[in-house]
Amino acid sequence: TERPAEDHTKNFTVTVVQSGGKWVEKWTSTSATQAEITERTSNKAAQVRAERDALLAATDYTQLADAPGDATAWASYRDALRNLPTRSGFPWTMTWPTKPE
Repeated sequence: TERPAEDHTKNFTVTVVQSGGKWVEKWTSTSATQAEITERTSNKAAQVRAERDALLAATDYTQLADAPGDATAWASYRDALRNLPTRSGFPWTMTWPTKPE
């Protein structure tokens, strides 16, 4: 079987079996415990926040008085980044804000 898509609510195991003279992977899934789901969500949230923090740091210069570009657009983008943890779907399916040009 094909490798399943990531799902933080499931545990996946793979075994290698012989089928029709070929070795193939056989994937099975079981439901994750609430503790596993909570830990995975916490880890993913930390990962997303770290990525968000890096994006904020990379755009700090845009808030200087003499920075090139549209200061208002950059400020809005940075606000949207800061607000990511409050958005629906965080940390699994939220939509990242679009960076100004």
